[in-house]
Amino acid sequence: MSDSKVLVIFYSRGGLTERLAVLLAEGAIQGGANIRLRRSRDRMPEELIAADPAWAANRDRMHDEFATPRIQDVEWADVIAFGTPAAPAATSPELAMTLAQIALQIPPDVLRGKGATAFTSSYGYEQGTESAATDLGSRLLQLGFVTLPRPASLATPGASNVTSLEYETARVHGRLAASLGKKLRGWRDQPVG
Repeated sequence: MSDSKVLVIFYSRGGLTERLAVLLAEGAIQGGANIRLRRSRDRMPEELIAADPAWAANRDRMHDEFATPRIQDVEWADVIAFGTPAAPAATSPELAMTLAQIALQIPPDVLRGKGATAFTSSYGYEQGTESAATDLGSRLLQLGFVTLPRPASLATPGASNVTSLEYETARVHGRLAASLGKKLRGWRDQPVG
Protein backbone atom coordinates (compact mmCIF):
# COMPACT_ATOMS: atom_id res chain seq x y z
CA MET A 1 0.00 0.00 0.00
CA SER A 2 1.40 3.43 -0.87
CA ASP A 3 2.13 6.11 1.69
CA SER A 4 -0.67 8.35 2.80
CA LYS A 5 -0.62 12.09 2.19
CA VAL A 6 -1.24 14.35 5.18
CA LEU A 7 -1.81 18.06 4.76
CA VAL A 8 -1.51 20.23 7.88
CA ILE A 9 -3.27 23.60 7.60
CA PHE A 10 -3.07 25.86 10.63
CA TYR A 11 -3.35 29.43 11.78
CA SER A 12 -0.98 30.67 14.44
CA ARG A 13 -0.31 34.16 15.67
CA GLY A 14 2.29 33.67 18.38
CA GLY A 15 3.67 30.24 17.52
CA LEU A 16 1.85 27.81 19.85
CA THR A 17 -0.40 26.32 17.17
CA GLU A 18 2.53 26.40 14.74
CA ARG A 19 4.67 24.29 17.10
CA LEU A 20 1.95 21.66 17.47
CA ALA A 21 1.34 21.68 13.69
CA VAL A 22 5.02 20.93 13.07
CA LEU A 23 4.99 18.15 15.69
CA LEU A 24 1.79 16.68 14.23
CA ALA A 25 3.48 16.67 10.80
CA GLU A 26 6.53 15.00 12.36
CA GLY A 27 4.26 12.28 13.78
CA ALA A 28 2.64 11.82 10.36
CA ILE A 29 6.10 11.30 8.84
CA GLN A 30 6.86 8.77 11.58
CA GLY A 31 3.63 7.03 10.53
CA GLY A 32 4.84 6.78 6.92
CA ALA A 33 3.02 9.76 5.42
CA ASN A 34 4.14 12.38 2.95
CA ILE A 35 3.27 15.77 4.41
CA ARG A 36 2.65 19.36 3.45
CA LEU A 37 2.50 22.19 6.00
CA ARG A 38 0.47 25.30 5.19
CA ARG A 39 -0.46 28.41 7.21
CA SER A 40 -3.65 30.39 6.70
CA ARG A 41 -2.90 34.06 6.24
CA ASP A 42 -3.76 36.85 8.66
CA ARG A 43 -7.11 38.56 8.11
CA MET A 44 -6.66 41.47 10.50
CA PRO A 45 -5.84 44.99 9.24
CA GLU A 46 -2.13 45.61 8.72
CA GLU A 47 -2.11 48.57 11.13
CA LEU A 48 -3.41 46.32 13.93
CA ILE A 49 -0.70 43.72 13.25
CA ALA A 50 2.02 46.38 12.96
CA ALA A 51 0.98 47.83 16.35
CA ASP A 52 2.09 44.55 17.98
CA PRO A 53 5.78 44.00 17.16
CA ALA A 54 5.77 40.36 18.32
CA TRP A 55 2.74 39.56 16.15
CA ALA A 56 4.27 41.32 13.14
CA ALA A 57 7.61 39.52 13.58
CA ASN A 58 5.96 36.11 13.96
CA ARG A 59 3.68 36.77 10.98
CA ASP A 60 6.61 37.76 8.77
CA ARG A 61 8.66 34.72 9.85
CA MET A 62 5.78 32.32 9.27
CA HIS A 63 5.02 33.87 5.87
CA ASP A 64 8.60 33.06 4.91
CA GLU A 65 8.47 29.51 6.29
CA PHE A 66 4.99 28.32 5.27
CA ALA A 67 3.10 28.57 2.01
CA THR A 68 -0.54 29.59 1.86
CA PRO A 69 -2.98 26.67 1.57
CA ARG A 70 -3.99 25.96 -2.02
CA ILE A 71 -6.88 24.01 -3.47
CA GLN A 72 -4.32 21.68 -5.09
CA ASP A 73 -3.03 20.80 -1.60
CA VAL A 74 -6.53 19.75 -0.51
CA GLU A 75 -7.00 17.68 -3.66
CA TRP A 76 -3.58 16.02 -3.07
CA ALA A 77 -4.24 15.04 0.56
CA ASP A 78 -5.76 11.87 1.97
CA VAL A 79 -6.11 13.48 5.41
CA ILE A 80 -6.07 17.14 6.41
CA ALA A 81 -5.24 18.26 9.95
CA PHE A 82 -6.68 21.71 10.67
CA GLY A 83 -5.22 23.69 13.59
CA THR A 84 -6.62 26.77 15.29
CA PRO A 85 -5.64 28.72 18.40
CA ALA A 86 -7.66 27.73 21.45
CA ALA A 87 -10.35 30.35 21.93
CA PRO A 88 -13.72 29.93 23.59
CA ALA A 89 -16.18 28.46 21.05
CA ALA A 90 -14.41 29.70 17.98
CA THR A 91 -12.30 28.65 15.04
CA SER A 92 -9.93 31.49 14.16
CA PRO A 93 -11.28 33.80 11.44
CA GLU A 94 -8.20 33.00 9.35
CA LEU A 95 -8.79 29.25 9.40
CA ALA A 96 -12.54 29.78 8.97
CA MET A 97 -11.77 31.69 5.75
CA THR A 98 -9.64 28.78 4.50
CA LEU A 99 -12.50 26.36 5.23
CA ALA A 100 -14.95 28.65 3.40
CA GLN A 101 -12.66 28.69 0.35
CA ILE A 102 -12.49 24.89 0.41
CA ALA A 103 -16.28 24.68 0.62
CA LEU A 104 -16.72 27.09 -2.31
CA GLN A 105 -13.98 25.81 -4.61
CA ILE A 106 -13.94 22.04 -4.15
CA PRO A 107 -16.88 19.89 -5.23
CA PRO A 108 -18.28 17.71 -2.42
CA ASP A 109 -17.42 14.52 -4.32
CA VAL A 110 -13.71 15.46 -4.17
CA LEU A 111 -13.90 15.75 -0.37
CA ARG A 112 -15.84 12.51 0.00
CA GLY A 113 -13.52 9.82 1.30
CA LYS A 114 -10.93 12.29 2.59
CA GLY A 115 -10.12 12.37 6.27
CA ALA A 116 -9.82 15.41 8.48
CA THR A 117 -8.96 16.11 12.08
CA ALA A 118 -8.93 19.19 14.30
CA PHE A 119 -6.33 20.40 16.78
CA THR A 120 -5.82 23.56 18.78
CA SER A 121 -2.88 25.36 20.34
CA SER A 122 -3.20 23.01 23.31
CA TYR A 123 -4.07 19.37 23.82
CA GLY A 124 -4.43 20.03 27.51
CA TYR A 125 -6.75 21.91 29.76
CA GLU A 126 -6.32 25.47 28.54
CA GLN A 127 -9.44 27.62 28.47
CA GLY A 128 -11.19 27.37 25.12
CA THR A 129 -9.41 24.22 23.96
CA GLU A 130 -12.42 21.91 23.92
CA SER A 131 -14.87 24.47 22.56
CA ALA A 132 -12.50 25.53 19.74
CA ALA A 133 -11.83 21.88 18.81
CA THR A 134 -15.57 21.12 18.88
CA ASP A 135 -16.38 24.13 16.68
CA LEU A 136 -13.68 23.19 14.18
CA GLY A 137 -14.68 19.51 14.22
CA SER A 138 -18.28 20.45 13.49
CA ARG A 139 -17.17 22.49 10.47
CA LEU A 140 -15.21 19.49 9.15
CA LEU A 141 -18.25 17.22 9.49
CA GLN A 142 -20.38 19.75 7.60
CA LEU A 143 -17.88 19.65 4.73
CA GLY A 144 -18.30 15.87 4.52
CA PHE A 145 -14.89 14.73 5.74
CA VAL A 146 -14.36 11.40 7.48
CA THR A 147 -13.28 12.79 10.84
CA LEU A 148 -10.60 11.58 13.21
CA PRO A 149 -11.10 12.72 16.82
CA ARG A 150 -8.29 14.41 18.69
CA PRO A 151 -6.41 11.97 20.89
CA ALA A 152 -6.78 12.45 24.62
CA SER A 153 -3.96 14.47 26.10
CA LEU A 154 -1.17 12.46 27.64
CA ALA A 155 -0.82 15.26 30.21
CA THR A 156 -2.82 15.42 33.41
CA PRO A 157 -3.80 18.62 35.22
CA GLY A 158 -0.95 19.86 37.37
CA ALA A 159 1.68 17.60 35.80
CA SER A 160 5.17 19.10 35.79
CA ASN A 161 6.00 17.90 32.26
CA VAL A 162 2.87 19.16 30.47
CA THR A 163 4.76 20.65 27.54
CA SER A 164 6.66 17.49 26.61
CA LEU A 165 3.47 15.41 27.00
CA GLU A 166 1.53 17.81 24.77
CA TYR A 167 4.29 17.57 22.17
CA GLU A 168 4.09 13.78 22.24
CA THR A 169 0.28 13.95 21.98
CA ALA A 170 0.70 16.02 18.78
CA ARG A 171 3.05 13.37 17.37
CA VAL A 172 0.56 10.61 18.26
CA HIS A 173 -2.13 12.65 16.50
CA GLY A 174 0.05 12.81 13.39
CA ARG A 175 0.68 9.05 13.43
CA LEU A 176 -3.07 8.45 13.74
CA ALA A 177 -3.71 10.79 10.78
CA ALA A 178 -1.15 8.87 8.70
CA SER A 179 -2.81 5.58 9.62
CA LEU A 180 -6.24 6.91 8.68
CA GLY A 181 -4.82 8.16 5.38
CA LYS A 182 -3.49 4.69 4.55
CA LYS A 183 -6.86 3.11 5.32
CA LEU A 184 -8.77 5.67 3.26
CA ARG A 185 -6.31 5.34 0.36
CA GLY A 186 -6.67 1.55 0.45
CA TRP A 187 -10.44 1.88 0.50
CA ARG A 188 -10.45 4.29 -2.48
CA ASP A 189 -8.02 2.08 -4.43
CA GLN A 190 -10.29 -0.97 -4.11
CA PRO A 191 -11.68 -2.12 -7.47
CA VAL A 192 -15.40 -1.50 -7.80
CA GLY A 193 -17.68 -4.46 -8.49
